[in-house]
Amino acid sequence: MTKDTTLDAYALNFMPFYTEYQGPTKEFKDYKFEDTIYFRGKELQREKPATTSNSNSTNDRLSNGAILSGNAITDRVVSVNNYEREGTNRNELARLQELMSLIDLINQ
Repeated sequence: MTKDTTLDAYALNFMPFYTEYQGPTKEFKDYKFEDTIYFRGKELQREKPATTSNSNSTNDRLSNGAILSGNAITDRVVSVNNYEREGTNRNELARLQELMSLIDLINQ
């Protein structure tokens, strides 16, 4: 869940796992499907890359809080946003190790 999640998107997280979500009903009619995957009624968020609006300035701030100064990231990235687990522990350790090595690489 992100801080700008709407109430409709929040309510969809409580749908049981065994129901197949067929699309927006009238309760969820203004729900957006851009970055959302549904798996057996459960909402999965794709990882959104950090973006910045004007990349030619001297001090850009990425959406994850890191500050770009020239070509180097000066702040430390402590977390990767919108990284949500699938609900099963399949490949969990490998995905966690990949995420930790990615954060270590950014923080060098």
